[in-house]
Amino acid sequence: MRVVRRFGLLAGMCVVLVVTVLAGCNLLQYQFCVTNLTPYDLKEVNITTQSADSWGSNDLTGVIEPGGSEDIKGFSPGMYMVRGVFDIAGEPNLCHEVINGELIIVNEGLEITTTNICIDYREIEGIVSKDKADVCTSIYGAARFEI
Repeated sequence: MRVVRRFGLLAGMCVVLVVTVLAGCNLLQYQFCVTNLTPYDLKEVNITTQSADSWGSNDLTGVIEPGGSEDIKGFSPGMYMVRGVFDIAGEPNLCHEVINGELIIVNEGLEITTTNICIDYREIEGIVSKDKADVCTSIYGAARFEI
């Protein structure tokens, strides 16, 4: 009788453990970490699924100043697009088109499977542009994956 009772208690604890682990696996949420390594303010970041028709609202809690970062949480596995909107004061010699003082950088085809995704916004100076007579600066979003 004692053996049966102990076995029942052990089996019950195992079932609870397995159910908890399986439920946790289905509830995994991932995040995008965004780092601004440019000299410009990153004023908006929009993250949406790859097939979305619109960008939706700003996912940042505030402006990310140069050198700053923010984690944006609550994503599930899938394909995503990320749009960063920079406040470019004085419109310096950028390789990209600046419209109304804003520079928009888009990353597409970012897949979350088992890791988080980080977007590091960086700049490269001294690029010779086909459209401009001299060198220009390029801003880009470098994606990296983190556990």
